[in-house]
Amino acid sequence: MIFPFNSRDWYWFVGGDTTQAYSTKTVGFVPANDPGLVAWQNAGGTPTQIDTRVGLGAVLADAEGSADELRPTDSNMLDGYQSRQSQSIVDHAVTKLLFNHENRIRALEGKAALTPAQFRIALKQLM
Repeated sequence: MIFPFNSRDWYWFVGGDTTQAYSTKTVGFVPANDPGLVAWQNAGGTPTQIDTRVGLGAVLADAEGSADELRPTDSNMLDGYQSRQSQSIVDHAVTKLLFNHENRIRALEGKAALTPAQFRIALKQLM
């Protein structure tokens, strides 16, 4: 059985260092012998290996429902987190802008407006 990913209770080894793991449950690093980590591993969990703290910050920003509860305090991780969050905001704004412009052009051409779902499909077809 595959251990299910839970963004609020997961561990990462960063940069090959297995003496400590980053825990989203405690929002910080814990030693490898931490009782919570050991219990989690005994239940079937395996810490994810990740190359850098910046990379981990980006992963945390992408985690489902991350909001601010997974926001790291480590400065390197925070850089990755904030960069990804900023990119996410920009991507969202650009998508809304393109959706608006597409429908304005369609209106000028006498065509029916696209729904958001139709627009997403059209974008995927361009990739």
